[in-house]
Formats: sequence, C-alpha cells, structure tokens
Amino acid sequence: MEPIAPAEPQVEKTTSEVFTRLSAYRNVLQNQSLEASLFVYLLQGGSQSERDRLLCDLRALDGTRVVDLEREIERGQFLATIRRAAESGSALPEVN
Repeated sequence: MEPIAPAEPQVEKTTSEVFTRLSAYRNVLQNQSLEASLFVYLLQGGSQSERDRLLCDLRALDGTRVVDLEREIERGQFLATIRRAAESGSALPEVN
C-alpha cells in the first residue's frame, strides 16, 4: 500500500517513487510466481484537476488498485478490505 498526498509540494517526486516501487514489487512477484494485491491510495486534498490527473496516471499501473479516499464508497471498500485481511490473518485478495 502506497499513499499519495495530492496537496504535497513534491507530489510529482512522490508519485514517481511510488511508480518505481510498485513496478519493482510487481516484477519480483511475477518472477517468484507469487500473488499479492498492490494498492495506491490518494489522500484527501489538492485541487480536483490535480486529483483527476493523478488518478489517471496512477491507474496506468498494471495490476494495482487505485483508491480515491475522497470518494466515500471507495474509502469504505478499501477500509473493509484492510479489516478483512487483518481479521483473517491472510493476504489481501489478488487484484486482476
């Protein structure tokens, strides 16, 4: 799970670092024939145009679920997924 803060002054640098990390994670998982869910969550804040641009960019990450925490339904589903995994002690379900 990787957070992005749209109102952060260095959001471009953070986003680039997240892309790099998630690409590396995905590569290792594929090379080891492992499955895992990778999430990026967009924190609240920032202008709507900046949020829309970030969401569009982040959705280009293959096999990664992007969650907009300003959207109540997405936020609730994301938190429920985390709770289920914590309660069961299992890994999060794979994102296709």
